[in-house]
Amino acid sequence: RISGLESAASIAGVKVFHAGTTYEDGNYYTAGGRVLNVTARAATLAGALDKAYAAAAMINFEGKACRSDIGRKGLRKKQ
Repeated sequence: RISGLESAASIAGVKVFHAGTTYEDGNYYTAGGRVLNVTARAATLAGALDKAYAAAAMINFEGKACRSDIGRKGLRKKQ
């Protein structure tokens, strides 16, 4: 069972996209593979990354693995 989806999605600018999920009896469950994609918008890339990773931290399920490198390369580039 996946918990925290509502909390994550309540952050302004955050969208959670489902890929490997199923919905049964009012709950979402993992269905394997890449389960979710958490995205965010903000005035800056750093702000968007902060929001996305904060939202991802609110979501929990057994066996959860979360990448921490996505978007970081863009921070090293001159904006």
